[in-house]
Amino acid sequence: MKKLLLFFALLGSLLAVSAQELTITGTVKDSKGEPIPNIVVNESGKNLNVQTNSDGNYKITAVRNATLVFRGIGYNTQNIKVNSNTINVTLVESTTDLDAVTVVGYSAKKKSELSSAVSVVSGEKLNDVTSVSLATLIQGKVPGVVASTASGDPTSSASIVIRGAGTINASTGPLYVVDGNIGGSYNPADVESITVLRDAAATGLYGSRAANGVIIVTTKKGKNGETKFSLSSVVGVANATMGNFSLMNAQELYNYQSTFFTPAAGVLNNDTDWWDLGFRTAMINNHSISASGGNEKTQFFLSGNYYKEEGTQIYNDKTQYSLRANIISQLTKRLKLTALLNGLYINDNYNSAGSIYQSYLNLPYDSAYNADGTPVDARYGTWYGRDRSNFLHSLQYNYSKARSYRTTADLNLDYTLLDNLTISTYNRANIYNSRSNSYYDKRTKDGAVNNGSAYVGNSFSSTLLSSNRIKYNVTLGKHSISA
Repeated sequence: MKKLLLFFALLGSLLAVSAQELTITGTVKDSKGEPIPNIVVNESGKNLNVQTNSDGNYKITAVRNATLVFRGIGYNTQNIKVNSNTINVTLVESTTDLDAVTVVGYSAKKKSELSSAVSVVSGEKLNDVTSVSLATLIQGKVPGVVASTASGDPTSSASIVIRGAGTINASTGPLYVVDGNIGGSYNPADVESITVLRDAAATGLYGSRAANGVIIVTTKKGKNGETKFSLSSVVGVANATMGNFSLMNAQELYNYQSTFFTPAAGVLNNDTDWWDLGFRTAMINNHSISASGGNEKTQFFLSGNYYKEEGTQIYNDKTQYSLRANIISQLTKRLKLTALLNGLYINDNYNSAGSIYQSYLNLPYDSAYNADGTPVDARYGTWYGRDRSNFLHSLQYNYSKARSYRTTADLNLDYTLLDNLTISTYNRANIYNSRSNSYYDKRTKDGAVNNGSAYVGNSFSSTLLSSNRIKYNVTLGKHSISA
């Protein structure tokens, strides 16, 4: 009897050893022997995964005799059975990108699994334009999307229309989803990818809110490995263009007017270029710094950005500061926490004198400055222009500006209840505060009507959004089921 019990005890221990988990390490390289970073490694049938670091190294825990799946964009997926503590892999480049993963709605799919109209723009492709406007960044990069700006004013909002206008009176703007939640703020320098959903099959998940399409923004996250620092500094210039228009100088205007009447004596004493006075070569500065890294359980991404864009109009500019912290932590084998924090401060200065309009209509006969160098008040004395208005005089007294603060905080939890079943809760708090100020001095044409005027506007809003989801994913041969 004792021998029988001893036999079963030994048998149980052997079974336990065979089923124990192993810590597996290794290096992933390409066909040329170069290490490949950012390759996803996971145990087949489970949602938990790790990524290779910059040296192609990885470390993962898996059950003995399980199958490890190695997958990366641009490479054929490889499955290897676990039979030792060290597994080195060589991946072969794929001729197509059908295994590339695309964020669609609340899930991610391979390109080969997509049948709807979906376009993806990677963060690298957004770096060729210096702007904090999403519309400017994706302009010309996504088929079926029209992105435009009404003017060169950096404080104005750009518009995006997907598949053309679908309504006459209502908004034609798409629905924005940032890191899995509707709405939110971000800095384009922190964008990992942008996914544009264009047809009903792709946008159906969001209902009527997605009638004009959906733009999904995914921000950068940290990766397992040593801490990496990145510094980017871009300086650019912008100039206004007149298109096919050409303004006359004083002599040209005099010669033209002389064909049907005799201009006043002395008009050629001045030759003012109002276009040159109202516009400038605008400077654009965009400076970013970031740090990212982590270990197997916790990864982080931190960034800060300073952006300033001068308008091609004088007295017009935008200054923006942003900070971001993204932290992902695998608290337990089945519970993952994602914490995202973004802060944004914007300072806008507007041209309050309508210098574009006056740059076209003011005549070169009129002088912009007095003999002492101060701007001329066009309401008094000799002035040949129709509107009797000198924007330089108004801009030295009047101003219009706005300040806004926005903070967005996300707290997301994903719990793997079963190998193919995940319960998630995504929660976002959004706080927005803005203040606008306009002042029109009584010494100016705009302020004289009311003996001077000032306007102050304040806006404050706070919102809480909670989205709770149950996701089921299973792969049966070449077929996938997601719900």
